[in-house]
Amino acid sequence: MVSLAITSYINQQFNGNRNKAVAASEKKTITELNIKNLTSWNTYEREALIQWSLLVQAMLDLSKWKMEEKKQLLKLIKSKGDDEELNFIKMLQGHRRLWKELCNKLS
Repeated sequence: MVSLAITSYINQQFNGNRNKAVAASEKKTITELNIKNLTSWNTYEREALIQWSLLVQAMLDLSKWKMEEKKQLLKLIKSKGDDEELNFIKMLQGHRRLWKELCNKLS
């Protein structure tokens, strides 16, 4: 159902153009998460940001999130690009706001 929501977002907002959707979503996510500089990010962290940006923009409303919730999401996204998958899983399981919004969108 997540992939269906993302596909619907791409179709509705970008006339099915995935490349435009990815670029716009990444840019907006960077702004909303207050990312100032990506030079310290490794290749895998950047790829995680690109991939997660679609989900973030299609399914979450970050304008209503507290700064701490956004910081947790940023750490979660970066951890996806880390060598230790367990850290990502723990952060994913522990991010209450993320789960709440995803469950609301999918119900």
